[in-house]
Amino acid sequence: MRLAYLLILSFYFTNCAYKISRHYFVPKNTTYIETCNPLVVKKKNLSGIEGNFLGSVSLDDSGVTLNCSEEKAIKLLKIQACEIGASLIITTDEVHPNLFSTCYRCTADFHYVDNIDEYSKILLTNKPRDIMRYDYENKIKWSDFQLKLDELSIVPYEFFSNIELNSDNRSFWTGAFKGFSAQSVFYRDISKLNPSLSESVDIEHIQLLFDLTQIYAKRLEDYIMSNNIRTGNFLEIQALLNKYVKDLYSVQASYIKETNYGYNQIRQFQWRTKIKSMLNEFSIE
Repeated sequence: MRLAYLLILSFYFTNCAYKISRHYFVPKNTTYIETCNPLVVKKKNLSGIEGNFLGSVSLDDSGVTLNCSEEKAIKLLKIQACEIGASLIITTDEVHPNLFSTCYRCTADFHYVDNIDEYSKILLTNKPRDIMRYDYENKIKWSDFQLKLDELSIVPYEFFSNIELNSDNRSFWTGAFKGFSAQSVFYRDISKLNPSLSESVDIEHIQLLFDLTQIYAKRLEDYIMSNNIRTGNFLEIQALLNKYVKDLYSVQASYIKETNYGYNQIRQFQWRTKIKSMLNEFSIE
């Protein structure tokens, strides 16, 4: 009888915790550090901040979960993050208590950012990011660059873009993905301009950087859809996105270097022809 009672107690207490689905690798001999205190933000992206994606976790109601407030969930997320050395937690989805569950539930991504300075905190915690999504009719203008480069800068601009990947039909709790779409986005809030040099650069040179981003976004979308990827493995999806973004940035760097920020008219013409041809492949018009 006493053994049965102990078994019941054991079952009760082990099932009063969150149901945790981890999508990361925990290094050996890594333990939670009391002084570890990662920054927690909601639904933000790291464009403009150098960081490494370490993995993700989902907290769900186990069925008999007790003490499952948002505060409790954040504490648990911090413990999970500190186990793998993350300095930043970004909650990507959340569900507050409702008729179906009294628990706060969420998924979160873990990142390592070497230095979360005041500038980084502004991007992460202030108002929503000022971005411009790709639209063939809506061209980039010099006024879209919100930050100024020093007048002594030898470069006329610093352009920041990224690929935004979405899934319209994701089952939050099963992790099933389908109906992917990808789009180019330009970050006004971190893109910089040297006003004294901008007049010497053709604005079309900048637009072609944005066109390149859209091309790689559509390449990623086509790859995912053609391979019918439907998976709850966040690491696989993130790795695929990272690959296309890395390839994009490499091509953008080559474009800027070969055209010398648009000053080399011969190479600029060659790249313009090449990029326009790639746009036609995806019927981007």
